[in-house]
Amino acid sequence: MPLAAAVGLAAVQLVRAIQAIPYGTSRTVDKIEQSKPLGLEAGLVLRHNFDDLPIAAEKWTEGKGINVLLDLVGGPYVKASQKAMAHQGRMILVGTVAGGTYELDAR
Repeated sequence: MPLAAAVGLAAVQLVRAIQAIPYGTSRTVDKIEQSKPLGLEAGLVLRHNFDDLPIAAEKWTEGKGINVLLDLVGGPYVKASQKAMAHQGRMILVGTVAGGTYELDAR
């Protein structure tokens, strides 16, 4: 989940409130580090190499994948997010600031 200022931080805190573990992405290291004291378990700086997201998710979840994924930016993040999800995981696509066109793998 990209940490888009207030929305991303609110999501982190809501995830902690239901006793789940939040992970996130951001375009800057600063946002990741600022989010950790507010509950972010781990984060990934994601700018152009979207293949890093599924690799990080596999590491964070010990190979299980992300159960519920909140995508705040869309575009190329959607395909990477799909690859990071657990079997029968759910994605909530909220924003399209990175683009309204995206590709999904139907398998």
